[in-house]
Amino acid sequence: MAENRHANEFDDLLNGYRALKLRMIQQAAAMALTHFKESFTNQGFTDETLQKWQARKGGAKNNGRAILINRGILKRGLRIKHTSIDGAIVGEDEGIPYADIHNFGGEIKITVQMRRFFWAMYYKFGGGQKNANGKAKPVNDTALFYRNLALSKKDHITIPKRQFIGDSAMLERNIKKYVTDELNKFFKVDER
Repeated sequence: MAENRHANEFDDLLNGYRALKLRMIQQAAAMALTHFKESFTNQGFTDETLQKWQARKGGAKNNGRAILINRGILKRGLRIKHTSIDGAIVGEDEGIPYADIHNFGGEIKITVQMRRFFWAMYYKFGGGQKNANGKAKPVNDTALFYRNLALSKKDHITIPKRQFIGDSAMLERNIKKYVTDELNKFFKVDER
């Protein structure tokens, strides 16, 4: 009879631990998601310390505007993709093709289609317009930026690394502290 009671207590403890483990994994994933989304607010990635992102180029249109935020698709695309008793995966949605090039940096080959796009942007931002006298109107910085890209002899564009997701010592410390605190509460460990 006593053996059965201890077996039930052990089963209850084991089931409680499993539930706690799943809750801790879910909370750690939520902490990671928050940490990665803060990269967009902080305009840089925090590993040991905040590493600010390189400033953007592109003329007056981009002055003072947040980096990696145009419509917010990349930031909103960060998700907890999976949680289970075995672990969690936090990442970006599959439909964001530019996420990796921004997170890791790299080079993009300039194609004929891209040069056409640069010319279209040049005209969109007021380039090539004439005043009533038939003389060219002054061109703003953004239009000049796109004209220079269209006329450039470069065969690639270098995208700087602007990491927003990845390994972070600070995040690891925060998760470790959270897990330690939760385990101490579960096993009723008094730290003195």
